[in-house]
Amino acid sequence: YIKLLKLSRKDFTSFCKIQTEGYVNYDPKLAIKIRTEYKKLNIALRDRKLWDRPKLIMRQSSQNNCVSFSKGGVISLLNTFVITHESNSVNELYALLGLLNSKVFSYYFIKEGINRTGEGKQPQIRSSDLNKAMLPELEKSQKDEIAGLVKTCLKNGEPSEELDNYVYKLFKLNKADIDEIEDFVVNYKLRMVS
Repeated sequence: YIKLLKLSRKDFTSFCKIQTEGYVNYDPKLAIKIRTEYKKLNIALRDRKLWDRPKLIMRQSSQNNCVSFSKGGVISLLNTFVITHESNSVNELYALLGLLNSKVFSYYFIKEGINRTGEGKQPQIRSSDLNKAMLPELEKSQKDEIAGLVKTCLKNGEPSEELDNYVYKLFKLNKADIDEIEDFVVNYKLRMVS
């Protein structure tokens, strides 16, 4: 059995402590039997190793990027992307988590159409768009700095201004750029709520 991720809006937020609600019976033989007997059901189980390794879990539908970290042993059935690192490096995942949850990347995802939005539409990220996202090459010291800030965010269960400020500095953004991003992210949230 694998723990099932709790995905309600109040329970799954950026940098949240992963919560679960029940279990899923991980049984590949049963999945094949069901798929064979009931042709309309398309049940496919990913490799168990995917669920047991460190990962980022990203909400597919959210106003701004909503990503958190799991050490493993958690499965999500719908509405999320699971992001792993080939070496299972927690530090690499933390660095990516910090970037993805930053205001800079929320802004970038919306402006570039990676987070598909529109008047009266539910925001939506598709895997094909997520794969097109341009991620910067970071030096080890930059990854370590972001990872340290992310540890604090995970401990507190929420984003931090310090992380956003570091990402602004990382991209060498000036005050006008920062103001545009801050205004956009705040106004976008307000527009989505009303």
